[in-house]
Amino acid sequence: MVKNELEALYSCYNLLSKLESQEQLRIIRWLISKLNLQINTKQSTQANPPLALLNESGATYPQSTVGDAFPDIETTPTPTIDKTEASTAQTSKSINLNSFKTLEQVFAQATPKTDSEKVLLAAAFLQTKQRWKEFGAFVVQKELKRIGKKSANITTSIKMLSTKKPALIVELQKTGDSKQSRKTYKVTAEGLEAALRMITV
Repeated sequence: MVKNELEALYSCYNLLSKLESQEQLRIIRWLISKLNLQINTKQSTQANPPLALLNESGATYPQSTVGDAFPDIETTPTPTIDKTEASTAQTSKSINLNSFKTLEQVFAQATPKTDSEKVLLAAAFLQTKQRWKEFGAFVVQKELKRIGKKSANITTSIKMLSTKKPALIVELQKTGDSKQSRKTYKVTAEGLEAALRMITV
């Protein structure tokens, strides 16, 4: 069990150490919420035996609580998510797409850097908010244009998102001939998570 914990800690450290501090905190908060962890930094070391975290050189040092290991994290216990809502909850309330009322609000909080990221963010929000089972490229482009964020080439952007590993958007259906075909898409679970990572807490 201890070996598994150390391996997980070392893997997490290697991945997180490559990111900026704010990115690290967002990921840690998301994991705490996703795993529904109840954290109490005031617990004694007798109640919670010390863990050993790996440092950059591979050596270990004693650590008693999550609060000591990550002093910048807000360690207020995360509210328990009801099982009936678990399938629709992507992350904590602060960065849940459903907590935004409009696409404008999402973009005000987000940091998409490329055209395809803009498309993914808009599609993820609309799919979540409108509870779409599928959508066409036209309606996403229409909404982006409405808020002044029109995609330069939405077809190319969606294709780029669908060819990523794992795919962030998948094609569900294609109707009509090749020149005038109509395609419908869906943002995958990985795509929803990627969209959430663009939103600043």
